[in-house]
This record gives sequence, C-alpha cells and structure tokens, in this order.
Amino acid sequence: MSKMASAETGGHQEQTTGVSWYFLLQDSFSTLDLALAIEALKEANRMNRRQVFYGWSLLSDTGAAVRSSNGRAMEADSRLIPLRRSDRLVVLGGGGSQSSPALPAWLRRQSRQDC
Repeated sequence: MSKMASAETGGHQEQTTGVSWYFLLQDSFSTLDLALAIEALKEANRMNRRQVFYGWSLLSDTGAAVRSSNGRAMEADSRLIPLRRSDRLVVLGGGGSQSSPALPAWLRRQSRQDC
C-alpha cells in the first residue's frame, strides 16, 4: 500500500510533509529490493512519530500491474507522471526487462529536474 502527498497518484493514506519516493517497477523487478526500501521509509516515519515524513508510490510505464522476478504481479499506483524536484525516483528492474518506448524520454525529463 502506498503513502503519497499527491492526490493525482492515487495515494490513499496520510499525507507526507517531507520527501515523496516513487518506485518505477519494470518486468522481473525484485520484490525483496522493493520491500527493503519501503520498510526503511516506514521505519523512518515510525521513528519520527510527529508526522509522516516519507511517502511512497509505485509506478509502471502504463499504470498496469508489473510481474516481479518471483512471478507475482504487483499493482502500480500510477502510470508515469511528472515528478517534482523534491521527489525521489528509484527504478527497479530485472535482467532483460523490456520498457515502453516512452520510458527513456520520461527518464530524461525527470533527470533534468534532478529527481
């Protein structure tokens, strides 16, 4: 389940007051990598106690579910969306994962914003 500050991503828990993390899922991504990253953000929020500082959301090229390396499909919260300068992006992909033709252009746009 995701935690996001932006309503446009479909986030549906507490609002963040700090940094929003986006995890872009590609075919054959490691669920372990995703779980470890989210658990670290969750623990940081727990330690903060006063407010939710880190939010997260799962993205995919089209907004559709993505199959992980263990064969399970993971639902994305959103398709590729414009990120804010303060947002952080992590791309999770497996060996030989195929992306849509729009992904490289979207990544270039985001890198110009220092995400």
